[in-house]
Amino acid sequence: MDLKRRYQMDLKKQKIVGPCKK
Repeated sequence: MDLKRRYQMDLKKQKIVGPCKK
């Protein structure tokens, strides 16, 4: 159950990718 860790990783990825894409 690494949902929390996965969520944090996703958040970091999004930050790195850039919220501009959203």
